Amino acid sequence: MMLYRPAPRHTREAIRQHAGMYVADPSSPRGFHHMLDLVVSQLTRQLSPAHPLGPADLRVRVWPDRYELRLDAQRPATPLADTFDWLHAVDALSASFHAEVTHDPSHALPFRHLVRCIPDPTIFTGAFDPHTTIERARQLAALSELRITLEWPDTSPIRLDAYTCADHLNHLRHTTASPPAPLLTLDTHTPVEDGTLHVQLVAQPAADAQGVHHSFVNTIPTRGGVHLDGARDGLLERGLDPDALDLLIHVRHPAPHFANPVREVLQNPEVAPAVCKLVGLAPVIA
Repeated sequence: MMLYRPAPRHTREAIRQHAGMYVADPSSPRGFHHMLDLVVSQLTRQLSPAHPLGPADLRVRVWPDRYELRLDAQRPATPLADTFDWLHAVDALSASFHAEVTHDPSHALPFRHLVRCIPDPTIFTGAFDPHTTIERARQLAALSELRITLEWPDTSPIRLDAYTCADHLNHLRHTTASPPAPLLTLDTHTPVEDGTLHVQLVAQPAADAQGVHHSFVNTIPTRGGVHLDGARDGLLERGLDPDALDLLIHVRHPAPHFANPVREVLQNPEVAPAVCKLVGLAPVIA
């Protein structure tokens, strides 16, 4: 077992002074849940489709004024995993932090990372909303490889083990009616200039008169962008009205470009035609 060695003091101070480079907006009302995004993005940032993340469990324990993350994850036994650098930002932005790594010296077995942290309220200064953190954890369970368990006082834990994009879209519909079967689903990869684009999409008849569209890039919620534009174009080419559908689209891009620092609108020009083509080829579920 190797215990985590904290980053040098000057590195920690630089991270804390420029927290916005690591989390979208720590001072916003929803800022506290951005540590979830940081843990997931830092854990997976150097992994390729050829070296996917191994078994990974994330326990999110929520209190009225804070939350705690406990991560148990396996990464490939490759040189890129033989580093603690990915933990430095998580450590610097935490009020309480502990980490350790176990590995096989021969590198025959995966590295196992155990991480426990509580976001620092002096950095995440926005008002804490437990519901926002719980909903963000649900999103991550659907969009990432993590198996997530939610805990909060006086309730039984909720295990989101095989929670899919279709499950999350049905959750977002906020209706007690039985969900309709998806009209179209997509989970595939396609090459782009910077590497590989992973596209996940679920579309189903709208719960209301106007369909609601949810979009994400690298697990981060967006307000739209070229990935959603491509999905709409692909549906229109198939004779389907996007505004009559509830839609969830998530893309993983190796080098995303956004319209603003808080990463709300994706701008990579190659994404729209790639998504449009994939949607056009996806089978419609009868």
